[in-house]
Amino acid sequence: MPVVVAYCRAGFDAEAAEDLARVFAAMKAEVRIDVVPGRGYLIATADSLDGGAWMRAVTRGPPMFVRAAFAGTGPHALHNAFSQITAKACRMCLW
Repeated sequence: MPVVVAYCRAGFDAEAAEDLARVFAAMKAEVRIDVVPGRGYLIATADSLDGGAWMRAVTRGPPMFVRAAFAGTGPHALHNAFSQITAKACRMCLW
């Protein structure tokens, strides 16, 4: 499930959420936006995210209150072998 994290000035979270809502509406995509007043960033979760559609929507109507945004998917589990290597390295550090 794609997630967009958008940074804004703290206190302008509601306005930045409106910016994101307009972008997703232009993409004709459903979105859920997590807004916490004063936090300084938003988390938008969508069922899908088309990078080309995102760029077209942002170019046609650039957000005013979103300072930067990035998208990704997750959470992703780390491979179990990595955990074993890290645990061994941590034990070695203690000696």
